Amino acid sequence: MGKKIKKQEPELNLEIFVSGLPYTCNEEDLKEFFTSDSISQIKMPKYQDTGRCLGYAHIVFNDQNEYSKALLKNGEKIGTRYLDIHPAKGQK
Repeated sequence: MGKKIKKQEPELNLEIFVSGLPYTCNEEDLKEFFTSDSISQIKMPKYQDTGRCLGYAHIVFNDQNEYSKALLKNGEKIGTRYLDIHPAKGQK
């Protein structure tokens, strides 16, 4: 008859949401904090007028183990600010 359609594996969502970031934080600070070479993307919105961090970011990992380690850092601090780290909610 026809070709068999191969089911694709659902793509793992290895994205975390981090809030509580200092407004002076930048992408290098986050890479240093998470000490991971498996970060594939950092989305950190900034104020238009000053270019400073809005206080939160989405970070995408390409390794399940590094993603899990990042979630365990919930409650740790960067500077004087405690971080709230959770799995990112998928797009609606």
